[in-house]
Amino acid sequence: MYRDQIGQIGPGMSPTEVNAIVGKATASAEYDFTSRERQYHARYYQLRTGTSQTTSVVCTPTCIPILIDVPVFEQYVVVQEQPTLALVGWAPSRS
Repeated sequence: MYRDQIGQIGPGMSPTEVNAIVGKATASAEYDFTSRERQYHARYYQLRTGTSQTTSVVCTPTCIPILIDVPVFEQYVVVQEQPTLALVGWAPSRS
């Protein structure tokens, strides 16, 4: 999942709109839970927030540094109320 997808999510969105934005992103975890006698469904995603660069050196017979871009991810959660799947929250997940 990418930042531009998350940036489109907003209050009052229908379940269809939320699912269209999330698209084909695969949830890394899903949980159903109850709070104050209400049922909720939480989906966790790996949100790509940027890249970092690392260097590797290949020597055959001379040595050449190779730059490698490595994606940086942050866990993000989308919470919907059951059974309507009304959007109630979305934010970075803090462990």
